[in-house]
Amino acid sequence: MSDATTNPTVSRTVDLPLRHGAIPLWDIGVRGAGIVIAVLDSGVNREFLAETLISEIDFTTDHDPTDFTGHGTDMSRTITKIAPGSRIANVKVADKWNRAERDSVIRGLEYCRRNSPPIRVVNMSLEFSPRIFWFWRCTPEKPCNVCLKVNELASLGLIVVAAAGNTGLPYLSCPARAVGAYPIPAIEGKRNPFLDGAIEDHSSIRAVSGTSVSAAVTSGGIALLLSALPDLTLAEIREATFGAGRTVKHHNNMRIAHFYRTYRLLNHKRSGKHVSEKIATTHFELGRSLREAGDNAGAISELRKAIELAPYSNNFHNELGGAYGQAGQLEEARLAFQEALRLEWFLAESHFNLGMVLEKLGLWGKAIDHWLVGSAIDFDLYRQAVLSRFDEVCYYVILDNPADCPGEYVIREFRSTPHKPIPGEIIGRAQTFDEVRSKLPKNLHRVPRLPSDDKVIVETWLR
Repeated sequence: MSDATTNPTVSRTVDLPLRHGAIPLWDIGVRGAGIVIAVLDSGVNREFLAETLISEIDFTTDHDPTDFTGHGTDMSRTITKIAPGSRIANVKVADKWNRAERDSVIRGLEYCRRNSPPIRVVNMSLEFSPRIFWFWRCTPEKPCNVCLKVNELASLGLIVVAAAGNTGLPYLSCPARAVGAYPIPAIEGKRNPFLDGAIEDHSSIRAVSGTSVSAAVTSGGIALLLSALPDLTLAEIREATFGAGRTVKHHNNMRIAHFYRTYRLLNHKRSGKHVSEKIATTHFELGRSLREAGDNAGAISELRKAIELAPYSNNFHNELGGAYGQAGQLEEARLAFQEALRLEWFLAESHFNLGMVLEKLGLWGKAIDHWLVGSAIDFDLYRQAVLSRFDEVCYYVILDNPADCPGEYVIREFRSTPHKPIPGEIIGRAQTFDEVRSKLPKNLHRVPRLPSDDKVIVETWLR
C-alpha cells in the first residue's frame, strides 16, 4: 500500500538565485561544479536537464525513470537554477500516480549510499506519516526504517535535505524526523512551530515558496557551498546558514537562507577569525554616531571593526560606504555599497547610495540602473532620487491571466509621476509568454521580482 506522496509543485520560482544569494557566488566562480545531488522523487524528464542529468534509476512499478507528474523535474530544475554547475542523479521513488512506497525510498537511499561519491547531497521533497501502526510512531530514539537509512547516510557524510512541511514536532513527517536529516519547512502556514522552538533553531531556515521548493533551493545552496569548501560538514552548514540568514520581520523574524552570506561567514570562521554580532553591533552603533558627528575617519575605523566581527552584515557595509562617501573616498564607497548589495540585493537604500556614488564618478548610466531597481523596491525612498531628475518614469509589466484579459499574457504600461504610478494602456497581448515578451520596447531594464508583487505579475521592466 502506498503511503507517501510528493509535495505539490510550486509553478513559479522567479529570481530564486538572486533572493538566496547564489548570483554573487557565481560571480566569483562558485557554481556547484563537481557536486552530484541525488533527487529522490517522481523521476526526471531528460529534455529539461540535458547534460546536467548524469544518471537515472527507477525503483517504482513504472519501470521507467521518466517523470509523469512533473514534480521531480521541477525540483531538479530548481536545484540547478541555484547551482548551475552541479549534476543530478535521478533516483525515481514515486510512481506515475505520485505515490511512493517506503521500500522504494529505502532502496533509493541505499543506491545513494553505494554511489557516494560522487553523490554528496540527497534531496527528498516527499513526506511520510510518522505513524506506522496505530500503536507505534517514528521517534528520534526509535526511528522508522526510512529515517534509520537516512541516519546511516548522514553518518557516512552525505547531506540529506528533507522537506518538512509546516507543522513541526510532534507532527513532523518522515524522513525529516530523522536525526541525520536537514529538515526544511516552508514560509507559508498560519502557524509554524519551527519558529516557536519546537525543534532546534538551526532548522528554522527555509527558502521562499512551498516546502518542496524550499528543500530543492537548500540542496542547490549546499552544492554551491560544497563546491567551494569540499570538506564542510552538515553541522557547519546548518550553523552558518542560520547565523548568516536574512531576518524577515513580517514572518515572525524567521531567517531566510542566503548562501553568499553563509559562504562569507564560513570563510571567516575557517580563517580562525572571531565572530560576534553583539560586539560588532556595538562598533556599528559607535561608527554611525561618529559619522553623524562628522568624524568620518573615526566612523570608518569603527565600522571596519564591526565588519571584521560580522562580515555578512549588509547594514554594516552600507554604513561603511556612507562614511567613505562623506570622506570623499568614492572608490572605497563604491566597493562597500557593492558588497552590501551582494549581501542583500533587495536593499533599496544601498541602490540609492551606490547610484549617488556612481553619478559622482561620472558613471551616469550605471547610476540610473541602480536608481531604477531601487525605485521598484521602495518607490517612496526613490521619489527624490529618480523623479526629481525626470518628469516621469515608464514601467512595463508583463501580466499572466489578469482579470481583464483572462487566459492571456499582456503588457501594461505604467507612468510614475512625482506623486503616484498611473496605469496606462495595454500595449501587447499574446497566448504565450515568449510571444508577449517579444513585444516589449527595446532598451529596457528588468527589475527583480519582489515579495510584494501581485501573483499575476511575471516581469517588470523599466525604461
